[in-house]
Amino acid sequence: WSVDSTDSLEVIEDLRLFGFALALDDFGAGYSSLSRLVDLGFDVIKIDGGMLIDVPGDPVAVKLLLAVFELAAACDADIVAGGVEAQAQVEFLTASGITQAQGPVLGSPMTAAELTPLLRRQLVPGSPPGRSRPPTPNDTGRV
Repeated sequence: WSVDSTDSLEVIEDLRLFGFALALDDFGAGYSSLSRLVDLGFDVIKIDGGMLIDVPGDPVAVKLLLAVFELAAACDADIVAGGVEAQAQVEFLTASGITQAQGPVLGSPMTAAELTPLLRRQLVPGSPPGRSRPPTPNDTGRV
């Protein structure tokens, strides 16, 4: 699928009309391109975990990430940091104003049945832990 064609851009715009957001995954690796940021107007830019490996210890890596954060802000895009593996990285991201991240230091993959009580405790103050309904076949899937 090529995003260079007018038809593709029209499809993206039509999807946005229905409330879909466009995310660029693994920015900083592979075929991510700065021109794509402008051409497609991504709503979310997910930073590849490889960009975080030397953060916060390497001043050059820190400067590069801060520049990426500024670039995302200039494009009016949210940032999601992927592959966060150390508490020092969480602290750097938090201090940099990044509020969305994923990675092993933040939690392991879990089933919907495992996730539901956690979300209930965080999203509904005073909710008792446990199920509000019996398990369904979807509860066996991984989140």
